[in-house]
Amino acid sequence: DDNIFPPQADCEFLTGHGLSCDGYFCRSCTYSHYCDKTCNFCHPSDTSTGTSSYSIVAQTSNTITKLMDGVPVNGYVETAQYKYFSTTVTDPDSDVFISVTPLSGGDPDVYIDFAPVRFPNRTVHTFVSMGYGADTLMLQANSLAPRCDGTISADSPCTLFISIYGYNHTRFSILTSLSYGWSSPTLLVDGQSQTGLVKHGEYVYYYKDVSIEEGEFISFTL
Repeated sequence: DDNIFPPQADCEFLTGHGLSCDGYFCRSCTYSHYCDKTCNFCHPSDTSTGTSSYSIVAQTSNTITKLMDGVPVNGYVETAQYKYFSTTVTDPDSDVFISVTPLSGGDPDVYIDFAPVRFPNRTVHTFVSMGYGADTLMLQANSLAPRCDGTISADSPCTLFISIYGYNHTRFSILTSLSYGWSSPTLLVDGQSQTGLVKHGEYVYYYKDVSIEEGEFISFTL
């Protein structure tokens, strides 16, 4: 059978295709052959005729993809290789939330830096998240300005350069968004506990009005 290839075909998981073979494809196969989830055999893709919608992007190895606030972007990174992104901040009072989620197993790591470093890596970077699987970072506003010439505004934007490193090859989704949680913190009432939920890499903000006499003190218990 011309549609059967040797065992241990070079397979890769590709999400979102809804194929009967669970969306795997074989890089060692010719044309558009797909393989089953055991990665042992390749099968021809659907040869039906008709129209198909698609998107196409041309990228060099050093392309820096610009990210928009709140808009996720999917990508793929090989093992021990990098994909490059950037995002721009114009509000000096904004925190920046960055989330990278693997879509097909694997392990993407995140490295961040500022000009003149446009391609941060495992050696040269200012911020890093190297957790297994998904990675999240919340960069606070007061940590951004000193690294962006001291000021951030529409006339003097701050650009973050982000590298996704494939510790293990993976398809991933990256999302950056602005956060103003610090500007509306929750009031702590004396002696009254507050419960909350905080996600990995994020912050939750509180404040307490304090008026104490000499010799008194205030304590916080978490």
